[in-house]
Amino acid sequence: MSDENDAPVTTLFASDGRVTIARLVDGAVSGDPNEWQTLVSGERFTSAGGVFEPLGGGAYRYTTVFDPSSVPVANGDTLRAALQISASDLPAGNGWCDFDATLSGVNACPGAPGKTREIIPTATCNGCHGVTSDVKLNFHGGGRTEVEYCVTCHNPGIGETDMTPLVHKIHYGADLSQGFRRWSHVSFTRDSDNCTSCHTGGGVDENNWATVPNRVACGSCHDDVNFDTGEGHGSGGVQADNRFCANCHPASGPWTPSQLPVSTVHQGVARATEAARYRGGSNGYAIADVTHDAINDRLSIDYSVTRDGQKIDLMSDPAYTNGGSLNLKIGWTAEEFANEGSDTSPAPAQPISVNARDFAGVVTDLGGGDYRAVVDTPSGAFDTVVVTLEGRPVADLQGDGNYTRLPVQTAVAYENVELRGSTQLRRNVVEFAKCNACHDGSGAGLAFHGNNRVNEAVSCAKCHNADATDIGRRPADPSETPDGKREESIDFKRIIHGIHTGKDLTQGLVLYGFVGPADFSSVGFVGNSANCLTCHRPGTYSTEDAAATLSSTIDTGSVVTDPSDDLNISRITSVCSSCHDDAVATQHMVQNGGSFMALDQNIHAVPEPAAGALTLAIWGALGALGVRHRRRR
Repeated sequence: MSDENDAPVTTLFASDGRVTIARLVDGAVSGDPNEWQTLVSGERFTSAGGVFEPLGGGAYRYTTVFDPSSVPVANGDTLRAALQISASDLPAGNGWCDFDATLSGVNACPGAPGKTREIIPTATCNGCHGVTSDVKLNFHGGGRTEVEYCVTCHNPGIGETDMTPLVHKIHYGADLSQGFRRWSHVSFTRDSDNCTSCHTGGGVDENNWATVPNRVACGSCHDDVNFDTGEGHGSGGVQADNRFCANCHPASGPWTPSQLPVSTVHQGVARATEAARYRGGSNGYAIADVTHDAINDRLSIDYSVTRDGQKIDLMSDPAYTNGGSLNLKIGWTAEEFANEGSDTSPAPAQPISVNARDFAGVVTDLGGGDYRAVVDTPSGAFDTVVVTLEGRPVADLQGDGNYTRLPVQTAVAYENVELRGSTQLRRNVVEFAKCNACHDGSGAGLAFHGNNRVNEAVSCAKCHNADATDIGRRPADPSETPDGKREESIDFKRIIHGIHTGKDLTQGLVLYGFVGPADFSSVGFVGNSANCLTCHRPGTYSTEDAAATLSSTIDTGSVVTDPSDDLNISRITSVCSSCHDDAVATQHMVQNGGSFMALDQNIHAVPEPAAGALTLAIWGALGALGVRHRRRR
């Protein structure tokens, strides 16, 4: 053993470890996958008859009480020996090696096993479960950290906690017809119909999901199918075992009435392939230019959409004539969105939306796949306005006339609409690559609202701004809502923290959107919620950063479009209470000057302190007073 500095660890005790041994066995009939079979399950180094020996220099030996002849183990059997090391003064870790058994001599470990079952490596899981270095996959008190160790116990010998159904059912929880234990609320944050979301990473057998269809694996997600009775299995009928699965479900090929290839019917793979045509190089959405005509107070926006290196005809291309959508959104100001004067109702403080295919109105075809929209500058706009080109093309993936939406990254452009003004970019506080470690839509990254808003924080923030709430989507009667509220803030800084804090909030977050209520009170964050760098860029999450934002509207008052009668949570308090909402925390915020019910006209500016002039606690108190800069033209 060695530590993070490659120095030998010489303080390991027998009480710190345990060992498992498993054998890889072939299936009983053709079509069965091979599976691990537990021979030794978590034998402690302190077990009677076992021998733990420090060999010096950080090397150790453990001789198990396991007798290979008791199973028996045969020459040539593929075995896995795995270790768990966990102690109060050592980080938990697992080690393993595979080899073909030799009963008459020393076994080299690792060896060159004749059989393999390498489906998904731990590194792939830790792409989401270990975004930062301080977290990683860990279970059963933290000592089980490697998938390769987990499968030595979680195999068919222990029923539905076999790794195959267990992992599928946990990640597909909310979409199962029967649910699964305490994970029935879990929603997968990637495309669940794209098996390569997880089945990747270079394992020898990573394509088993397509090449070895079987009752257990397929039934893990498709739990409305009863293979024993044929219920829910269509023309496939009763399938008592796995020997005929691949006859109807080959790995790939066209979808026909009698052939449903695995990689074809799971359309996430095809959708990702089609969406990739809009990525890389010049592909995707592009805003070539935004100019402000100060005399006529109009914005001129030039844009295009490119696929496979060619700009497409937005008037005739099937990607948009068969249900596709393309819009220009104009929000202001880039410093801090509020979209004042947009007068959007019943949803307050929303940006202006322009149909980017309004060829009979504001859009002119410039030729060659280039287009120009000329629109009046929104009456309330000032300083820098932000223009986004967003939407989704569609594609007929199977040639059957059914079109599916594709995510394409939102394009962003800035333009100052003040005389002699200079363009100011939106602050950049979140590392989107970190978001995409867990979240992905068809390879394009974060994709929401029907694949219309994709992989661009500015697109989110211009709608999810400090003045915006979900009142336009909620029932008029609060008693009909899960949380009993008339409205909830949809300010980005509040909802992102609130969603990811989820089950740890005293009062879970409920938001109303295009498809009704979404209750996030059961969300469990897979990272370390105390490490802001899990999502944030360095230096973007202090109280000073929060103080530079706007306070968040929680009640739009009697006039939804008029922010002057809004009730607000002051700005630092808004950020902090989105995670810390218990009575002690909220009382602390109020005692230090924070407010949860502040009228706009009563909120006044607090001067920025000189660098180092105030302690963090004092600045937190001052910043929590609810500073809000209402800059107007």
